[in-house]
Parts: sequence; structure tokens; C-alpha cells
Amino acid sequence: STQRQGGWDDRFNAGINVIPKQRERAMRLKTNPTDFERLARENMDALYSKALRITHNAPNAENLVQSTYSRAYQIFPSFDESVAFQEWLFQILESFSREYGFAV
Repeated sequence: STQRQGGWDDRFNAGINVIPKQRERAMRLKTNPTDFERLARENMDALYSKALRITHNAPNAENLVQSTYSRAYQIFPSFDESVAFQEWLFQILESFSREYGFAV
């Protein structure tokens, strides 16, 4: 993983492509903040990379990722398990990107 400004990797130990594959697991995840945090960490590198490609600027990318995770946590109970968790995060990130005036 690539070292980022401000100890970004120190705060988030990331991986990619972790997807809830069963309805019961997805339902359990909706009620367990610890599992949300784990999934968020596992998708951090992919989300940050996408944000950096959109913003071309590390501080803006970090702000975009923070906004994405804040919104995702708020709406996690409505997470549709038929969509990959990472894809769901990307949809939220792209929505914020447009809202902040970045071309997606």
C-alpha cells in the first residue's frame, strides 16, 4: 500500500473487494458498527485511489473519502446486499464528487 500524507495508512489498514455474499451476513452487518468499520477499512485503498483520480489532490481526496464514509455509515441500514459494498461506496463517492464540483 502506498504511504499517504498525514499517516493516512496508519489510520486505515486497507484491502479491497470484500463483499457481503449472503443475505444473513448483510443483515448482521447492518446492525454491527464493528463490521461496518472493518468493511470500511478493507475498502479504504480502493476508495482513496478513486477519490485521488477524481480530485488530483490528496487533501481533497481525503475530504471526499471522509464525507463518503460519514454518509455510508448514516445510511448503512439501507445498504442493499445485492450490490457489492465497494460499488456502493463508489456510488456515494461519485455523488459527493459531483456535489463538490468534480467531474466524475
